[in-house]
Amino acid sequence: MKQSIKSLYNLEVFTFIKISSDVYRMKTNYGDFALKYIPYNENLESVIVKLDLLGIESFVIPLKNSYNRYISSVDNIYFMVLPWYEEDGALLKDLKLRFFLNVLATLHSKSFYVIKVNEAFFKQTYDFIADKIDDVAETLDKYMTRIERLDYKSPSEWLFLLNYPRYMEAINKANSALEKFSRKCENKSSLRMVFTYNNFNYDHILLKTRKVIGVENIEVSPPVYDIFYTFSCLNEVSIDFETYYKEYFKTFILEDYEKEWLTALIYIPQIQFSNNEAVNISNICYSLNYLKNAQEIAKIISLKYKEEGEKEDK
Repeated sequence: MKQSIKSLYNLEVFTFIKISSDVYRMKTNYGDFALKYIPYNENLESVIVKLDLLGIESFVIPLKNSYNRYISSVDNIYFMVLPWYEEDGALLKDLKLRFFLNVLATLHSKSFYVIKVNEAFFKQTYDFIADKIDDVAETLDKYMTRIERLDYKSPSEWLFLLNYPRYMEAINKANSALEKFSRKCENKSSLRMVFTYNNFNYDHILLKTRKVIGVENIEVSPPVYDIFYTFSCLNEVSIDFETYYKEYFKTFILEDYEKEWLTALIYIPQIQFSNNEAVNISNICYSLNYLKNAQEIAKIISLKYKEEGEKEDK
């Protein structure tokens, strides 16, 4: 690999230091760089080209090789060489989330474009979400039916039983938003697409250098899924999600159909049941905190933002 790096990037590698299964730190005659192995993705090269042209400096862009390409390959092994940034080791999740959401809003705002779609797309999206809601509702109902017949209930079962109305309320709100989404998409023939990050992880956010790593995961898709993916990864009780998401939605303003689409997704309860009592209590507490956060974010989604940054109820 040293010879390949030399010929492709004109870097003389002294040592490789393994950071993870896919990432190595290279010490070279021009300083330190990162070598990252990636799965084959035929669209990634064009995505990085466009990302670089957008000029969003927060993303770490790979170096170009001697063939003027960002992605290199040797014997069908694909990799990138990137500038090396020291991790700050900061555990300031609130600041990391705020920075990331600002970067995400900028990415979505600068990269969005409109494509033509047929009515089948929105029907398929509706069916996908409806099936997901039904599956979760069935899981909740089956668990409720089982434990309500028990003479003795464990602490986790009592916790679920007492909060069962909250789960049902969330299911109803998800269904309500989905029906609104369906109505707003009647006769609709266009869809917004953006560059989506799809890989939220606090370790990917470097506060000290104001950088986000992991561009190999960026793809083109509707913005709703990127927002939902990021939100579904969060469960910190102490972080003020509301403030940070308000900043996001003031930068990238959702269209009405996207608001209902996102609301339907975030209201679907996230819960897993376990035979281990301690794990079950933890899972239920996690799901209840998720529902609390979902309610807060749903309120923000429903707001209409004016150009001057003021907000009013829609």
